[in-house]
Amino acid sequence: MFVSVRSFFRILLFLVLATGTLTACKSKRKLVVAETPPSLELLAWEKALTGDLLSNELSLAGELNGTFGGSQQSSAFNIRIERGKQIWMILRPMLGIEAFRMLITPDSLRIVDRLNRQYYEKPFSYLNQLAGTSIDYITLENLLLNNLGHLADSPVEPSKNPAFDFITSRDSILYSILLQPDQPKARQLEAVSSNKKVNIVYGPASLVDSLWVPSSIKAVLNGNENSGITLNFSKFAVENGQTYPYSIPKNYSRVD
Repeated sequence: MFVSVRSFFRILLFLVLATGTLTACKSKRKLVVAETPPSLELLAWEKALTGDLLSNELSLAGELNGTFGGSQQSSAFNIRIERGKQIWMILRPMLGIEAFRMLITPDSLRIVDRLNRQYYEKPFSYLNQLAGTSIDYITLENLLLNNLGHLADSPVEPSKNPAFDFITSRDSILYSILLQPDQPKARQLEAVSSNKKVNIVYGPASLVDSLWVPSSIKAVLNGNENSGITLNFSKFAVENGQTYPYSIPKNYSRVD
């Protein structure tokens, strides 16, 4: 179970490391390929882009399992997303009792630690400072939603490695992408730079409200199963008009 806010920050930092390794570009729908007639493979990539989740608001729930340095931690979670504006998240590591509440916006990170009666208010760039990356809020959203549009500014080519369908690169980082066999979503993403590798595996997608949504997300850093996180979804739905409640109790102390 989670015993301190430090564990919660590890969750956030791992997501930053994963998304920071992937890309820092804005989400766009333009497909960039070589100036040749499109092959069947590249037509499959273009079809996969149509599976991106573009709903204004989404509600997610499930079980989170993380391993950090051999220490295993788990928690129930609820996530609400207002695309392009905010990600709201609560963790309930035991007996359904809320331990942490988080609100991420494009320029801020706010956390209430109910276990220790503390709260944190940081700029979004704080995660980048800790993780040594340079990402934006949109990239974090795309990771959670299994969207491929955030890679669409880079040239895409069929992969020569039979383990993947496509390759692309940006800023000296090589991306390998494997699509789901019969769904317009990614099945696996591998990003490799000079000193870092992140492997992200998405569980089989299912149709919810005519949208393809992942059943799970597993991310492993540098091939080390002792540094990984898995989100298993029990709910992934469009819920427009939902609320994003966040407040700080008067007797909580701020941690700088």
